[in-house]
Amino acid sequence: GSWKWYKNACGGICIGSGSSLVVMPICTTTYYVRSEGGSCGTTTCMSITVIVNHPPARPAYITGLTSGLCNRTGVTYCTPAVSGATSYQWSVPTGATIVSGQGTTCITVNFSGSLGSNNVCGYAAICVRASNSCGLSQARCVNLSVAPSGTASISGLGCATQGVTTVYSVGAISGATTYNWTVPIGWHIVSGQGTTSITVIPGSCWGNVSVVPSNACANGLMIKKYVVVSGHGRRDAEVTNVIIPDVNLYPNPANDYFVIDSGDAIPVYVEVMDMTGKMVFNGSQIRQVDVNNWTNGIYFVRMYFENEIQTKRIEILH
Repeated sequence: GSWKWYKNACGGICIGSGSSLVVMPICTTTYYVRSEGGSCGTTTCMSITVIVNHPPARPAYITGLTSGLCNRTGVTYCTPAVSGATSYQWSVPTGATIVSGQGTTCITVNFSGSLGSNNVCGYAAICVRASNSCGLSQARCVNLSVAPSGTASISGLGCATQGVTTVYSVGAISGATTYNWTVPIGWHIVSGQGTTSITVIPGSCWGNVSVVPSNACANGLMIKKYVVVSGHGRRDAEVTNVIIPDVNLYPNPANDYFVIDSGDAIPVYVEVMDMTGKMVFNGSQIRQVDVNNWTNGIYFVRMYFENEIQTKRIEILH
């Protein structure tokens, strides 16, 4: 008889003959062999399984703080376990130090006052690669910053009254230790500079109430709220005698955008609130508002002109 080699099962796909077989499987495969054609018949089938391993897949994501890292210590970063991985290789940018956890799915990192680049990716980031005896996966990285960052808006009146004390505040920004406020010319900050809330006495000028979150290492992005002053014109233009018609918003319902039709009068400031009163948009000197990213529902558009305020309802329907 002669030896016959099969894949999947004896008598299945014949892949060779003879007393030996050379294979290069790309996945785990079982091979079968038996002697056939001899005078005594076919022998018992025997098998051997060749297990094929691969480098692990790229880690799915990294969790952990990514901004406001100025001189922070004991910050934890984790990645979910990867199938087939036996260890995890972490790397950090200059200015950061791994203090524990190297080789596991979670590390603890201490930061200084500045961040350089990570040699794995070339920028300020935490990176991780899964590994096993076959090699390393591609790196998963997440950007880092010592500066405060996050989304927040300034709360307070969009139309203030000259000389009447009012309060403006902003939500806490991750990593910020102080908040630097600026107000229009002629306004006075009574208290709260450096905190998330200020008390002001408005002057006659219209303009932005602004705040910059910061820490010992860097400044975050400026946040602004445009405020008009009741009964007074803008600093850079005299009040005109333009007649304000009844404003029309179209199309209504709106899909991609809506237009503010107010004749020759351009609103100096526009606010849009949802049904809960949350501001979803604000801007100055505009005629058209993009609503592509807004959810379906009813919104209220408040428009400030030189001598009056009008509020209209708009429906968003994608």
